Amino acid sequence: MPSYIGAIDQGTSSSRFLIFDENGKIVALHQIGFPQYYPHPGWIEHNPNELLDSVSECVDKCITKFLNDKTCSIKDIKAIGITNQRETFIAWDKNTGKPLHNAIVWSDTRTLDLVHHLTEQINHGADIFKKSCGLPISTYFSAVKLLWMINNVPAVRDAHNNDTLLVGTVDTWLIWNLTGGINGGLHITDVTNASRTMFMDLNTLEWSQTILDFFNVKKNCLPRICSSSEVYCHIKIRDSEIPIAGILGDQQAALVGQKCFKSGEAKNTYGTGCFMLFNTGTTPFFSKSGLLTTVGYKFGNNPPVYALEGSIAVAGSAIQWLRNNLGIIKESKDINDLAALTPDVGGVYFVTAFSGLYAPYWQHIARATLEATCFQTRAILEAMNSDSDYPLTYLKVDGGMTASDLCMQIQADILGIDVDRPAMRETTALGAAIAAGLAVGVWKLSDLDKVNSDGKDVFKPQVSRENAAQRYQLWQKAVERSFGALNSDLTIVLVVGAGVCSRLRQDLSSVSSSWVNCYNAGNSVSECVDKCITKFLNDKTCSIKDIKAIGITNQRETFIAWDKNTGKPLHNAIVWSDTRTLDLVHHLTEQINHGADIFKKSCGLPISTYFSAVKLLWMINNVPAVRDAHNNDTLLVGTVDTWLIWNLTGGINGGLHITDVTNASRTMFMDLNTLEWSQTILDFFNVKKNCLPRICSSSEVYCHIKIRDSEIPIAGILGDQQAALVGQKCFKSGEAKNTYGTGCFMLFNTGTTPFFSKSGLLTTVGYKFGNNPPVYALEGSIAVAGSAIQWLRNNLGIIKESKDINDLAALTPDVGGVYFVTAFSGLYAPYWQHIARATLEATCFQTRAILEAMNSDSDYPLTYLKVDGGMTASDLCMQIQADILGIDVDRPAMRETTALGAAIAAGLAVGVWKLSDLDKVNSDGKDVFKPQVSRENAAQRYQLWQKAVERSFGWA
Repeated sequence: MPSYIGAIDQGTSSSRFLIFDENGKIVALHQIGFPQYYPHPGWIEHNPNELLDSVSECVDKCITKFLNDKTCSIKDIKAIGITNQRETFIAWDKNTGKPLHNAIVWSDTRTLDLVHHLTEQINHGADIFKKSCGLPISTYFSAVKLLWMINNVPAVRDAHNNDTLLVGTVDTWLIWNLTGGINGGLHITDVTNASRTMFMDLNTLEWSQTILDFFNVKKNCLPRICSSSEVYCHIKIRDSEIPIAGILGDQQAALVGQKCFKSGEAKNTYGTGCFMLFNTGTTPFFSKSGLLTTVGYKFGNNPPVYALEGSIAVAGSAIQWLRNNLGIIKESKDINDLAALTPDVGGVYFVTAFSGLYAPYWQHIARATLEATCFQTRAILEAMNSDSDYPLTYLKVDGGMTASDLCMQIQADILGIDVDRPAMRETTALGAAIAAGLAVGVWKLSDLDKVNSDGKDVFKPQVSRENAAQRYQLWQKAVERSFGALNSDLTIVLVVGAGVCSRLRQDLSSVSSSWVNCYNAGNSVSECVDKCITKFLNDKTCSIKDIKAIGITNQRETFIAWDKNTGKPLHNAIVWSDTRTLDLVHHLTEQINHGADIFKKSCGLPISTYFSAVKLLWMINNVPAVRDAHNNDTLLVGTVDTWLIWNLTGGINGGLHITDVTNASRTMFMDLNTLEWSQTILDFFNVKKNCLPRICSSSEVYCHIKIRDSEIPIAGILGDQQAALVGQKCFKSGEAKNTYGTGCFMLFNTGTTPFFSKSGLLTTVGYKFGNNPPVYALEGSIAVAGSAIQWLRNNLGIIKESKDINDLAALTPDVGGVYFVTAFSGLYAPYWQHIARATLEATCFQTRAILEAMNSDSDYPLTYLKVDGGMTASDLCMQIQADILGIDVDRPAMRETTALGAAIAAGLAVGVWKLSDLDKVNSDGKDVFKPQVSRENAAQRYQLWQKAVERSFGWA
């Protein structure tokens, strides 16, 4: 019968359960993310019960997947190992089993002042216990976190005083609960996790009374220390009792997963940062170079094996910086191809400390980014070699960056040793499985050569040691010079920030931005919700309780009036594009000095048929029922989001009358500076404030609505174009999105300050997430875009379907002198092909006109454009757009970005996402259209189009 090993992998942002076969191959996996809590800047917490629940669910669902293979049995799973985020610390009451505080996560920095206080009162400073526990006094390790809880959390302090306190790292919390909790739960940890608390003496592998006394912590609250590989207990899963038989902190689990069992072997995990562990054998080496000393593993009754540990704060995050801040790559994986375009760094050295930037060549920057990580790895490795008796002869690697063959070859060259990369890189979970498998006899140490050995890559040095040493010296020189002036001997030094650590290790691989079960019907919202839920629940693995929140996005400016006592609409909604108010607009603007722009510095909008204020005034003037309700204070009004929420939350029986800042900013009634209804503007339109909804942010829990048997929060509201801005993740000042539909709508993020256009653009609220400041946007629109293609189809008949425009336009390399000014006042069409292409170009030229106005009105020149909407299906159109703008055009694979924006707003409010998480959402499979013509060519074509526009003013 085959044997399988399970592994619980409880990480910083997600929990997983994996099942491995005897060859170390994954046969089943399930992963679940969980919320991160940030009570204050620098504070990061997890809910201990959510950690436990996520692990339990992962185990259950992974077992179900495993048993779908009818040849598998639960009894084939011989043991389970646990690997976990280290240093994260939890405190609970042994009598109630309830956590006394959220878990304080390893990267939390709330204890910084406490660390300063502790180190100031002792002679040896932070390193006072380093010869005992291998660690300095630091915010990073568990001891200071526990002391903070005892000092600051009364429930923890009382439990500590009353001897009812239990504490431990995440492995301890999981095992205590999985083995019964208050009914005899096992309170244990292993040596690797214990060695990261600061409380354990590395020489005795016991809690140090000296250190405990220093921190005023009682030993009886700490777990019993065990080896990393033994049968600790059994837990019942389905009808089988399965032993938990392995425990390892995550980085040590990777050391074991990489099978670094010999002194002088090391592994390096290339992720957001890098973590290198170096096996020093059965003797702990205490670093003189600032490295940490830790327990690598201890298998049963065998002696412990120690390790030196060093980390690089910025590795993969530097690639993310190239992608997100410089925009020189669109996806992290692109770094390999870009860097490969040049054989060397051209004198560019990237010191990843984030305080300045000099970047003449993208290719060189890309390669220098990879080399920065590799040089820092060498620096750590030299320190390790200096601190130990075992010179490293090859390096085993895993982590996201190792997918780059070029990076791994550079690493081998710079180190001058082989770099060994396994085919299956889930080595952390595999390490936990190995520890468990060894304990129950699935493997012996001698068996492990065969585990996860197939298909590995070995990168051998391809340059001389002299060449590597020379390059390394230049990099060291760049580092030194980054502290002061730049070095004239180097072409460029990239200095990117002193000491910033970007290690928020968010893994959203379990979060999909693809839309499933999307029901789109011409019926009511309620029907859409009901039928979509039905489709969702047809997947028996889904539950209504899995839907954590609902967001709303809606057509803007469309305005509805109803009676608050009867709940009945008093008139049909007047749609945003309705022009019945044209005469009223003329009348209003004629009676004032500043014309249509009288309130533009306040609300960002001109008096226009487009916006809600004039629509409401028209209804009050022309619809008796609206006028009477307004006079009698029974009138309620709002955009579509307001009408929906009022009805969904009870209507006349206490319905919530609200809107968000983005929709409010399109009414003309809201002051952009205060985000409140402007009494001055209301007086001008003779509208009472009591009929308007309360203004909220775009992302918060507004209310709950009952769907089936579940109360689900409505937690996001955004007008449709602002929702697309959020869905495209345009969160940085200077980013913009353009939606290509019947018309075009471009929104340009201007940050937390509203810019009031001198070029006729609109100023609007882009979004406001909870209590964060509002983010403003400039908006420009093109009235005719996709509708021009429809005109070719319906009026000229030169194409059968709208999608045919692409093939027809592609038949000619240029417009042949034809420029389509989409004002429908004249037509010159010698060739259908030319007209087809000119139709596409008309939209692209108008987009450039808007973009130039935006650049003129803001401090953020656009460097790339994100697009969505129906017209973006045309590759040719998007390439023309890139050519005419002279910047990259970025098109996502999943283009339902308006709905995605509402989902993101809701997810942010309930903690499903943070802003820093969103780079990974809807990033796969995108297309980037890069300019393929010179700027001079684009400018010449644009000037011809402008001339055609001017000429069209005189045509009949």
